Amino acid sequence: MAIEIGRLRPDEFARLYEIVAEQNDPEDVHDARSTLEGAHARPDDWIVARVGDRLAAIAIVVPMEARIGGISLPALAPEIVATAKEFTGRGLQRSLFSALAEAYPDRPIHLVEGIPYFYRRLGYEYAIPHPTQQVVERPTSPDGWEVRQATPDDLDRILGLQAATQQGADVAFTHPPHLWHWVMESPLYRVVMATDGGEWSMARGYSDGDDHWVMEVAAESDRGARAAISGAVDGDRVRVYHRPGAPWIADLGGEAVPPGYAYYARVGDLPAVLDMVRPEFEEALARSELAGWSGTFLLSQYASSITSEVVGGRFGRFEVGGPVQAPVSQGGSGVPPDLTAHLLLGPLGAKGLAERHPDVLLGKQADLMEVLFPPRTADVHTWVAP
Repeated sequence: MAIEIGRLRPDEFARLYEIVAEQNDPEDVHDARSTLEGAHARPDDWIVARVGDRLAAIAIVVPMEARIGGISLPALAPEIVATAKEFTGRGLQRSLFSALAEAYPDRPIHLVEGIPYFYRRLGYEYAIPHPTQQVVERPTSPDGWEVRQATPDDLDRILGLQAATQQGADVAFTHPPHLWHWVMESPLYRVVMATDGGEWSMARGYSDGDDHWVMEVAAESDRGARAAISGAVDGDRVRVYHRPGAPWIADLGGEAVPPGYAYYARVGDLPAVLDMVRPEFEEALARSELAGWSGTFLLSQYASSITSEVVGGRFGRFEVGGPVQAPVSQGGSGVPPDLTAHLLLGPLGAKGLAERHPDVLLGKQADLMEVLFPPRTADVHTWVAP
């Protein structure tokens, strides 16, 4: 079976809608149509697989920004992933996702919100837990607050509120501006703005029958948060997603429900990513008891390795080397490649990973690894509800 990977053609729009309709929720057709025919259409963001002249598998690639500490990195999120029923089980998605690294070499960090286990087979790992949900009685909007549907004219305010809230997290993944337009256009979600005439807040609501969720709450105060949450859904009981930069969500009362699932992530070209976050490493080192450290940093991924010469707390370039099967004996550490994303982005840090995985070996470099790769909180924007 010959598979061709490429970009979506205008004459394939109708076929794409058919694939989305047969494999995804009906509302997803509306979202797909926004990306292709709406005011903020981006048809070039679709990557597809064809069998012969037949469109067989699809995904839209959403460009995102990832932040690790104070460093921003280009990232991407594949969304509306689907394979036509007649072509399922033939490895089309594997071919499609393998092409992402070549198609987007400048976006080495990938984030996916997806079905269980599937993306692990494509090189992704569960790196970032879903947020805790606070199950509460829907609050009443405080006196003096007006709540209304968000419009495109609110975009700058939305971006500002979200950026301020995400500063409370060690790791953040941020919606691009055009995706906020698609979210506001979607029949699945209700995006609301609330104001008392001076202060502003916002939230996004999602309902499925009698179940109601409120996410991406961004506010300057508890009162602003309550106002936004009150208008985001119509149900009496709601599940509000926690955010590291919004500790007052836990003050709403109710019951905190720990996450039962996680976001997939993948880090390609690890040496390049480490080079990008080098200033973050140097700042962390300067704040630690290892300030001014000099030596050779060695991170083995067993089939390959990465080294950097560190002089007075300053890292040189991260260089790729050959296999190092016994990194501890050479003064280094070992982390297998399928735990790389968790090492950089996840809540366990190097120490927590070593406690849980026998092939994460920190050795004499343990203190340095714990400084460079601490446990991290995360605030993640995704198109679909987690």
